[in-house]
Amino acid sequence: YTSLVGGTGSSTAPTPSTATLGTTNYYVSQTSSVGCEGPRATIAVTVQPLPTVSISPKGVPGFYYCIGKTVTLKATASTTVTYQWYRETTLLSGSTFDTLAAGTTNNFKVVVTSVYGCKGEASVFVQQDTTTLPTMTPTENYICENGGVALLNCHPGYTGFIFDWIKDGVSMIPSTPKSNTRNVTLPGIYKVTVTNNYGCINTTNDVAVIYYPTPIKPSI
Repeated sequence: YTSLVGGTGSSTAPTPSTATLGTTNYYVSQTSSVGCEGPRATIAVTVQPLPTVSISPKGVPGFYYCIGKTVTLKATASTTVTYQWYRETTLLSGSTFDTLAAGTTNNFKVVVTSVYGCKGEASVFVQQDTTTLPTMTPTENYICENGGVALLNCHPGYTGFIFDWIKDGVSMIPSTPKSNTRNVTLPGIYKVTVTNNYGCINTTNDVAVIYYPTPIKPSI
């Protein structure tokens, strides 16, 4: 029955609709072999919401991992849930927390389950960062012994990257300008440590700055 009293009963149990959240009451009685019907019992069916979940990269602006490192994926659910992570369709055994360290280029998915057994999921594509592969050219620069300037240029010069210049194995002081170009007036071996927007760090090749000797004083 659909009501506590009255109405027309059915011997077939209803299939509750899950289209709308909330509680619906159903009523059931039993009838003896001689046609006597007993009182109706109430069955309350509650439709619970599906949990929602989203994934964000923790501490970095994108779903990228640095060479040899990982990016931490953070799952945020709309209610209290349990977590299970997958790489593509492969279940990651033991990965049942709200975070996951990902260090391969793949689709990663998290499935969350509420206390009612309702499930929700979200997935993201994680890939290796390839923007921090800097170089310096040419490999040799010359300046005059009695005064001269060599302009060193580090490629690439992406906006927001940090460029730390190093001479003969020691960080240059002052460290500014932290740009991809620098004027130098002393001979030595130079290189640059580059940090991109994702926190990935890489170092350029070495570049030698060499003196052109001052010519000897001529005689007349």
